[in-house]
Amino acid sequence: MEYALYCQLGSDVSDYHQQLIHDVANKFGLEEVRKNDFPTHFTLKYWFAMNDEQEQKLDAFLRSFCQGKMSAPVQIGEVDFFPAGVVYLTVILSTQARQYFLDLLNGLREFGWMQWMEFDGEDLDFHCTIAKDCNDSLKDIIAYIKDRGDVFNDVFSNITVIKKPVGGETSQWQFHKRYDFK
Repeated sequence: MEYALYCQLGSDVSDYHQQLIHDVANKFGLEEVRKNDFPTHFTLKYWFAMNDEQEQKLDAFLRSFCQGKMSAPVQIGEVDFFPAGVVYLTVILSTQARQYFLDLLNGLREFGWMQWMEFDGEDLDFHCTIAKDCNDSLKDIIAYIKDRGDVFNDVFSNITVIKKPVGGETSQWQFHKRYDFK
């Protein structure tokens, strides 16, 4: 199975984000966007595979990592895009949230079996995806939602593990485990 790590965000930003996804999917006919029913989140570590023994070690690490940590502020809201046809809300980490992220990476790098992708690591662009694979309508989507940009204060308060069955589609990602900070 493949796994990824993310931070699930709170209900205020989630309601806003999900409404944007719905509105964009309806207006621009992006049904694929609507299929992805993940809770609103920002990614901490992109896809990796692990066996049962490795999962037990990751579980112990994440339990220990999250224990005693207080939630750290993040700000979500500005609309932006990646040239690859992805429209998103930016996520800006506070100094404390960034330090948590860097500490998480350092811990994960201790697992020699952990795979690292091009966009993993210290320079990860934190974001909440609104639409992807939308090159043909990218500029129109941005124009449509740019002025709706609300800003939300939320927190980095958990590490959530999601999984995808072998051979499954991206829309088949499922909740696996959640590790909450104090």
